[in-house]
Amino acid sequence: MILRFCLTVQLCNLLLNGCSTGVGPASASDWRDHQRMRDQEPTIIVQVCLPVAKLSSGISMTTVRKNSYGGGGMVKSGTTSGGQTYYEKFAASPNEAEALLVYRPEDGSEFVFIPPTRLSTSEWSQWYMPVFASKEFGLAFKLLNRQHPSTIAAPLVDAARMRFILMSFADYSERTKQRGLGRLVEAVPGC
Repeated sequence: MILRFCLTVQLCNLLLNGCSTGVGPASASDWRDHQRMRDQEPTIIVQVCLPVAKLSSGISMTTVRKNSYGGGGMVKSGTTSGGQTYYEKFAASPNEAEALLVYRPEDGSEFVFIPPTRLSTSEWSQWYMPVFASKEFGLAFKLLNRQHPSTIAAPLVDAARMRFILMSFADYSERTKQRGLGRLVEAVPGC
């Protein structure tokens, strides 16, 4: 009974006062202000195009940053003016992004892109070919640790293409919302 009371009091204190790191009481607005500032920082947004229509089933992208990597699936965003499927994803800060890997499950290929050093905040870049392709397991881990992959191939004609723009997460979220509501229609050139 006493243990249950102590746990209940601790839970109530946690819910009422929030977590603390020992530095002082946490302010509810501190993390929100920090998040708002991060949402305004420029971030690399990418579009990935698959030039061959038959290779358009679920692809994923991994972002290799300076000290970590992570990724996930990509949802089809639309069709280019050339009739090719394209995907769009929020990648990473230009100061952090080292490489972007696009995985194509049909043949196990992973295409490696290096973001350009100069990106526009007002218009998309041209479509870029990958720097190389590989089917090597653990490629993102190797790139993160500055290890040279043992299997590298020149990208073939059907390799994924990528283009870039800098945009804040807040602007990207609003753009995605407007596109989803049908208020924003963009012409995406073929790759």
